[in-house]
Amino acid sequence: MCGIAGIYKLDKSTVNKNALSAMTDVIEHRGPDGFGYWFNNNETLGLGHRRLSIIDLSIAGKQPMVYMGLTITFNGEIYNYIEIKKDLEKKGYKFSTETDTEVLLALYHLKGKDCLKDLDGMFSFAIWDEKKEELFCARDRFGEKPFYYYNDTSQFIFGSEIKQVFAAGVNKEVNPSMLYNYCATDRYNNSHDLKETFYKNVYQLPHSQSLVIKQNGLIQIEKYWDIDLKKSNKISINDAIEGFNELLYESISRRLRSDVPIGTSLSGGLDSTTIAGFICRKDQNAKLNTFTASFEGFEKDETKFVKIFKSKYSNINDHYVSPTSDELVKDLEKLLFHQDEPIGSTSIYAQYRVMQLAKQNNVTVLLDGQGADEYLSGYDQFWPVRLREMYAKGDSKYLSEKKNVKELTGFEQNIDLNLAMMIKRPGLHKKIATIKKTLVKGKAMETKNPLAKSFYSNDLQKKVDDVNWSDLNSVLYNSLLFDGLQNLLRYADRNSMAHSREVRLPFLYHKLVEFVFSLPSEYKMVNGWSKFLLRKSQDNFLPKEICWRKEKVGYATPQTYWMQNKIINEIQVEKRQQLENLKIFDRDFIETVDNWKIFNLSRLLS
Repeated sequence: MCGIAGIYKLDKSTVNKNALSAMTDVIEHRGPDGFGYWFNNNETLGLGHRRLSIIDLSIAGKQPMVYMGLTITFNGEIYNYIEIKKDLEKKGYKFSTETDTEVLLALYHLKGKDCLKDLDGMFSFAIWDEKKEELFCARDRFGEKPFYYYNDTSQFIFGSEIKQVFAAGVNKEVNPSMLYNYCATDRYNNSHDLKETFYKNVYQLPHSQSLVIKQNGLIQIEKYWDIDLKKSNKISINDAIEGFNELLYESISRRLRSDVPIGTSLSGGLDSTTIAGFICRKDQNAKLNTFTASFEGFEKDETKFVKIFKSKYSNINDHYVSPTSDELVKDLEKLLFHQDEPIGSTSIYAQYRVMQLAKQNNVTVLLDGQGADEYLSGYDQFWPVRLREMYAKGDSKYLSEKKNVKELTGFEQNIDLNLAMMIKRPGLHKKIATIKKTLVKGKAMETKNPLAKSFYSNDLQKKVDDVNWSDLNSVLYNSLLFDGLQNLLRYADRNSMAHSREVRLPFLYHKLVEFVFSLPSEYKMVNGWSKFLLRKSQDNFLPKEICWRKEKVGYATPQTYWMQNKIINEIQVEKRQQLENLKIFDRDFIETVDNWKIFNLSRLLS
């Protein structure tokens, strides 16, 4: 896990070395263990790197790394590098380090862009081929590791964080389309075009895509992986559980490969305890360090479930942090600095503090349960979809399932008549109309801007129409690859790297994900239970209070209470006035928008 940087002068001029240095300096937090630079012969390309040492801690792991005419700057982990290395050695490849970086270079030397198909990992990297004079860049399948870039006719600039682009001298301008998106619909990315960011002319390479810059300066972007929604695996539920467990445990085992201490984030929920439980069973003589955000007295605090888990697995060394509103005030600017773009709630701060807690206890790598809810049907919002699917297919179990859902979740929407309209959220029309009236002419947003009249119809509505709301797999696919998870992955990367920690997500193993998508819906949501496949697979390993919990809490914090903090109220008054002075929004919007959004807008527009 590291930070990457690069400047490629398409006009054949010389790279500004001070600019490249500034790009690596501004992300020192991503790699405190070392840094390096590399330039091609005519200095039209410069690669930079900040190192967080995880595999092969020796100087041999230094980057940028050169191998057989290839040079790489790489951020992330290739979890199956040991298996790949053995295959490459059989083909005659030699290695001088124990790093996954060198293995990646050798694999690229052998297969070119097709190397991506062999990788189990989280990554963003750039490889320069001296012979072809070609720059090849890629990002992992789910978007765990970031890759941002700026390009014009003269240069291509890339890095792990948006702030690096500005450190290289690019002007900082807010993207009015994304600003409108955020204000009108509370969305943090453009799910119809994942390249967009909150800044003009600064883009992210979407997950599961590669980018190549040819000798003539032509940039080509290609998608190398997707989920086949038509694939169907007709096996029994018992075989499905067995296959699921095998793939999940393979994933966790690979993600335990490290030359530095490993621990876990532990919320007390099903996903994180599944991972922690497997690790505890794998090595019963070792203590597993776990890290939890705890909020005593808060109705949604999950600390009691961590204690229940510990009663079954005594070989955990549990650590707790209890963030307060005063601490949030102290850390707010740092938190927003590291995130670069607006963030959803104060739960991101709780995660930030968990990563800090891991650093204080000298644990560098954390395994986390993120990603499971999005494709294992973990959210209650998926129940209407499942019921609609059953109803549309004339499933004989529809009425009994509808009853089960009501008993377990309290959900009793009139599925037969209103579900489709409910899912498309017609109330959004009214909200958008209201927001349109509150956005006024200003330097970052103009009512004459065509986005004000076209954004909903051309973007949001099109995205809604793209999803088949009567098909569970279609909705899960959208949740995993286009909507909520993409934001959560960004938060996790920035929060962990702010404290020079690495987060690994075992549920985001592409073979595991593909397997689950190939299974029928009735294995995922059954008898009113969400995540049925995971619950059944862990029934013998986890306390019943955790494995069969009814409520879904998420990563909750006492945000409502925190926002009443005296200092926060004083700050938000000042921030509201600053925003009003920008003449971007009218007074009604400034006065009615919540405090958290005010803080985010103030940072974005400052």
